[in-house]
Amino acid sequence: MDQPHLYPDLQPQHAPLTAILPAMPQRLAVSSALFTDTPLTFGEGNIGRIAVNVTANKLLSQGATPRYIAATFTIDRDTPVTLINTIFQSMRDMAVQAEMELITTDTAILGSGPAYGMSISTFAIGNMPPDLDFSKRCITPGDVIIATGTAGAYGTAIRAIRQGITPIVTDDGAPLIDLTHALLNAVPRTRRIIFPYMGINHEIKQLSLNHRPNIVTEAIPVSDTIRAACRIMNLDPLDMECAGMMLVIVPDTDARAALDAIRRSDYGHQAAIIGHIA
Repeated sequence: MDQPHLYPDLQPQHAPLTAILPAMPQRLAVSSALFTDTPLTFGEGNIGRIAVNVTANKLLSQGATPRYIAATFTIDRDTPVTLINTIFQSMRDMAVQAEMELITTDTAILGSGPAYGMSISTFAIGNMPPDLDFSKRCITPGDVIIATGTAGAYGTAIRAIRQGITPIVTDDGAPLIDLTHALLNAVPRTRRIIFPYMGINHEIKQLSLNHRPNIVTEAIPVSDTIRAACRIMNLDPLDMECAGMMLVIVPDTDARAALDAIRRSDYGHQAAIIGHIA
């Protein structure tokens, strides 16, 4: 049952329960995400930051500019109020970084809530450029595949917490708005942007359904820390969820321009060419 009065400190920080949006352009993109089995904190990361980052990056992978985000919190009544407020403030901070407005929230307080004390669901809206539609852009043999950053950090951090391992990795991603805009400005012919939230191996398998990606596994950026943590847990870093990187497919003739633009942008310093379409 909804009992917001149990957490009086939380209420003044909340956005309204409903919101009226200004007139929107004709072409919109939407994304949503659910975080129901996520530790509330892992090092400096937390569930609020990751919720905004993932939702924003899903929009960006469509080529959309994130504009508005709404969130619903399901909270166990025993969750400390200070932690709840910290998580909510993190969401507000990340929304600013992603250039989004947190327009509405809702809260349900349960006597026996989520396993980690809180779950978050999000819904977001973004503006689509009038002339961009990745679904109509043909991926062709010779196209180059670029990883914009290191793989597997977020998934590795979550797995470590679930297995009771002190977090060696604390990554909860970042909204990649600067990186995406830099790429599209430098290479308007970008074929596809893929947000590998389910892991790079998963996305390569999906891509393989319609194309022939030739991936050089050793070229995929993975930090030594992530490799070591995955080795301890007997996991493959390329199976781990990613929250702060993209896979980008561009024409071969635009590969250098794309790589340079990504590396000059925020969170793209470790970008690398990892393969091509055969």
